[in-house]
Amino acid sequence: MEALPAFQIPQHKSSQMSSAPLPLPLTILSLARLGIGTSAFLFPSLTTNLLFFPQPTSSPGSLFNVRAWGSRDALLACLLYTAKTPEAAKRAVIAGAAVDALDFAGAVWGFGKGELEGLAAAAFSGGAIAFLALATVGWRVGGLGMVGRAVGKS
Repeated sequence: MEALPAFQIPQHKSSQMSSAPLPLPLTILSLARLGIGTSAFLFPSLTTNLLFFPQPTSSPGSLFNVRAWGSRDALLACLLYTAKTPEAAKRAVIAGAAVDALDFAGAVWGFGKGELEGLAAAAFSGGAIAFLALATVGWRVGGLGMVGRAVGKS
């Protein structure tokens, strides 16, 4: 009876795993996202005050919601900052841009329904727009190609 071949993890050449540093706009994006995410996770009340959002202490889960938002942003920052290949960078930028677009839509929707005051809506939507702008400029400066190719590629 023949022995089955052992499972082997594909080995990558070092040139495939190393990459050029992120373009400056994407580095700024990842560091800004990490800063706001870490701040929201560690200091949720302070962070919401800085964003003109009412103190989230009215219900027991309010601080958790802010921390969850913070952990999401910190994770997106880490995914982008540690991207080793252009494909990984593309996916991280697309994931962050999708989240930022939803944040913008949520802020506009919340303002329209009276759930969010003007300054808070401006701070949240302005932050989302700034992150989207950095992602767009970083995508172009980094020469990451067409979005359709990044999304359709597995």
